[in-house]
Amino acid sequence: MKILIVLILSLSFTYLSAQNKITVKVKNLSPISGELYVGLYNSEATFLKKEYKSIKVEVDSNTTLVVFDSIPNGTYAISTFHDANSNQKFDTYIFGIPKEGYSFSNNARGMFGPASYEDASFEVVNRDIFQTLKH
Repeated sequence: MKILIVLILSLSFTYLSAQNKITVKVKNLSPISGELYVGLYNSEATFLKKEYKSIKVEVDSNTTLVVFDSIPNGTYAISTFHDANSNQKFDTYIFGIPKEGYSFSNNARGMFGPASYEDASFEVVNRDIFQTLKH
């Protein structure tokens, strides 16, 4: 009986502490300059406000790959923007129309604004995830 309890607890701990990898491929980057900012969010409340994890990479081709390691099981969403002029901000025209490329996980799009967390979110449960996003 003790062995069964230890086995159940061990399996439960393994399930709860699972560490996964999220790989993000961003395509159609243009121009080939500046940086790509990739944000990973783990709640609707923090979506587009405070990243759970973030990566900034130099854009040296029209396709870039980034990897988030050690991701616990949960619900996540991704946002990206291409800071083509390296001014460390997402440039927009009047009325907030984007000047620079952007994307969201699941290639979600918003109507007159950013995609919603609901549309961009995906589950990570004991498996690695690969997302291909188009700018």
